[in-house]
Order: sequence, then C-alpha cells, then structure tokens
Amino acid sequence: MAAWLKPFLLALLAALLLHLLGVAGIGSQMQTSASTLAKQNDPLFTRTISAASTPEAAAPAPVVQTPKPKAPERVASVIESTPAQPTPTVANLEPSPDPSATIAQTTMTTANVSTESTTTSIAAITPTSVAQTITTAPTGNTDSLLLTGEWPGDTRVSYRLTGYFQGELFGKGEVQWTRSGENNERYQVRVTVEGGGLFELRMTSQGRVSPAGLLPEAFEEYVKRLFQQPRIRPLKLEPLALVLADGSRLPRPAAQPMAVQDSVSQFIDLGHRFTLGRDKLEEGQVIRIWLGRPGGLDEWLYDVGSAETMQLPRIGAVTVHQLKPRPLANPRGTISMSLWLAPSLQYLPAKIRIQLNPEAYAELIAEQLQQR
Repeated sequence: MAAWLKPFLLALLAALLLHLLGVAGIGSQMQTSASTLAKQNDPLFTRTISAASTPEAAAPAPVVQTPKPKAPERVASVIESTPAQPTPTVANLEPSPDPSATIAQTTMTTANVSTESTTTSIAAITPTSVAQTITTAPTGNTDSLLLTGEWPGDTRVSYRLTGYFQGELFGKGEVQWTRSGENNERYQVRVTVEGGGLFELRMTSQGRVSPAGLLPEAFEEYVKRLFQQPRIRPLKLEPLALVLADGSRLPRPAAQPMAVQDSVSQFIDLGHRFTLGRDKLEEGQVIRIWLGRPGGLDEWLYDVGSAETMQLPRIGAVTVHQLKPRPLANPRGTISMSLWLAPSLQYLPAKIRIQLNPEAYAELIAEQLQQR
C-alpha cells in the first residue's frame, strides 16, 4: 500500500463521521423546531393525597349525623377550603361556636336532608377558595376527597406499569396536569410511560381553559424504542380545522366544533364534565367525546361500568368506574385505551389499560397522587 493511501483513507473516514454527526444534529434541530409545544417548567408538588377507606356495602343513610367527638375508626383525606370571610350559603348550616372553624367541620350529604333535624349540616364549597389544607373527616359510606373548585390544582399522579409485549413489561408512568398564565388560562397535560428501558412514550397536550371545557391547541406524541430513532408526531388544533402529522387538514365536527379533545386532554376534561354533572359516571351511561390524534379525528363512545373497589398502592381503597371504549367503525390501528376513573381522586384515572393488539397490552396502576 502506498504511503499516502493510509492517511487519505483515515481522513476520508473522519470526514464521513463528521458528516453523519452533522446530519444527525440538523435532524434533531429540525425535530425540535417543528414542535408545536411551548416550553413550560414543572411546578413543585408539596402535598401527597391519600384516598378514603373502602366504602361499605350498605346504602347510605338519608341523613348524615354530625360526627361524635370520639376518634373515628376510618378516616378519609379531604381537601378543605378556608375563605377569607366564610358565609353560609346553604340552608340548615349549623353555626359553629368557633368563627375560625373550617368548612371540613361540617358534613355534606347528597341525600334528602330533613328540615326538622337539628343535627344535619351541609358544607358549602366555593370555587374561589383562598387556602387549601389537608385534614381528616369520617368517611361514612362514600369516598370523600372534596373538590375545591371546578378544576383540580396542579396535580401529578405516579403509576406502576405492568403488561406484556414480546415478554413481560415492567416500568413506570405519570400523568401531570398544570396551569399557567396570568389568570391560569393556559394548561398542560403530560403523560409519560417508560417500559424498563425498552421504550419511552410521551404525550403532551397544551391549550386554554374555558368554562365549557378544555380547548386543546397543540398535541405531540413522542415514541422512542430501543435501538431506534425517536418518532415525533404532532397535531395542531386550529379554530376551524385540525392539522395532522402528515400536513393534511380536517375540519372540526360541525355539530360540536369546540368539543374536540386529544388523547390526554380527555383525562382532565372528562373529570370536569363529571364534576359539573354534564355527564354522569354511572353504570349504563354512554359517554361521547371527539378525539383528535396525529392520524385523524373520531368520535369515541365509552360505556360506563359498575362501581368497583380498587386497592391502590400507597393511596388506599377507592371506588372506580371503568370507561370502556367501543370499537370504531373505521379504525386506523389496533390500539385502544380503557380508563378507570375515581370520583374520590377528583375523577383522575386510577388505572389506565392500553391495548396495543389482541396479545399485547400495558396497564398503569396509580401509586401516588401529589398536588401543589
């Protein structure tokens, strides 16, 4: 071999490596710049929420009596509100001998309240609460993590992942809900799933909060598999149309143009609908929701299952209802997702099951719930 040939080959190899690195860097920058998401810092979560103890099988009594001073055997976590100047707004609210007593010292009942009873009291909770603390109160026959407003505060739910995909799956997941902006008019919902180093899935939704529900503006799906390059699929939700990952445009549904959610904003929006009574989380109900994904737009129908008790690690026993999706008339894939919503956890999903195909699935079981 000529003396000059070896240095020439080495120089050529180095040039090829630099070229490949440059192309990879440009591709990474293009992916970053193509993202429709705005950067947002994570809040500091300072409170861990525990759920109520298991509900009793007996039907709730029509009148809830004021608890006796002795310590109850079972307690439930309650988020209580302390307005600056508490003013009773519901009839039959007993005056407290202590003006600084909090709302949690009264008991709320959804049954018929007797006007002749002097021991019945009802808590009035307003969405304009100033302070939030955690206390305990008797559970009675229902879980009781009381809401402080129409929307939950900044919340993070941590999950344990199990499943099967070419072998057993183990990992972790997270659902995080945050709000930002001058009047908290902006939101972000982020779902992350990590499968023991084999894959990573991130789905993020951003948009605005309105009295009618969430108004998603941008959605992004990030998938990374072992030994493969990440795949990023965006969805842009414009006022009149949805811009899909391939650049094509779909008009919003004519009957409900602003009712479109995405794969993760639905977690929070459904809870909002149940909280306000726009939909009922009761056995036999059918929940309709338009879902936009990077590949298209479909109306999903969820059948609500019967109430069941689920034991959650580090949280406790909660009552849940399954939302089982009906098969789509024209599916574009085999993936479907079932939700188990817990009213006592602000209607957040206590369990999520992702069916990848008839033989592969992933289940996320809630382990911890934190709020700011």
